[in-house]
Amino acid sequence: MKKNVLLLASVVFVTLIPSRLSAEVLQDWNNITVTSTNPDKKEMSMSPGTYKFTLQISGEGRNPNPRFKIKQQTGSGIVNKTLYNSQHGRGTHEGKFEVEAKRLTEASGSASGSVTATPGSRGGSGSGSYASTMESVDANRKVIFKVSNPIHKKKIKYSLKIYRDSQIQVGEIERNTDRMGSDYRRLENLRDATVCQRKCIEETPCIAWTFVKPNTIQGPRSQCYLKNSVPQKTVNNACESGIISR
Repeated sequence: MKKNVLLLASVVFVTLIPSRLSAEVLQDWNNITVTSTNPDKKEMSMSPGTYKFTLQISGEGRNPNPRFKIKQQTGSGIVNKTLYNSQHGRGTHEGKFEVEAKRLTEASGSASGSVTATPGSRGGSGSGSYASTMESVDANRKVIFKVSNPIHKKKIKYSLKIYRDSQIQVGEIERNTDRMGSDYRRLENLRDATVCQRKCIEETPCIAWTFVKPNTIQGPRSQCYLKNSVPQKTVNNACESGIISR
């Protein structure tokens, strides 16, 4: 009888421990050849957050020393922001970079003016309008990885692995629980609570979430609320919630 009690206690204890995520590999490029006249460039669409890379370099010459750059495309798609820029020798190298999210807005307006004539010049007037549309805070960013080889007539090879920072703890899904407030983003019509939880894991600001089941208190579609702080729990049979420790 005592053995059964001890066994039951150990099972309950295990289910209360948050699970730690292993590193999530997002991309793995292997044995790419680069020459001085043919740099290599890869692109990925990435959500805002912190990422790690592992870069392996081998090649011809006494000391292959290629330049490795990571750039993030801005909302305009023209100007690129450098996230990482360094040269590395032969061997394995690791590092971190941050894909940034900015609260961008739409702007529009008009302008007009005139120039008074002076001796030797002409006067005039004019008017115009301007408009710009930029991406929202939750939009993915195009990230560019470039390896270039400065050594003439020599070849190098590189392998590049991109993965998420693994220092995240994910709590158990809290059934029949609402965590009201502190929402910074709402997603609609997700399949279930596990998908809502995954969305929270993917976004650096998110440390708590609540999933509202479809056909309950908020209409026929499910709702997923991502939160930048951890509200108190309340009982609600229409909801499932959880927290993320970063």
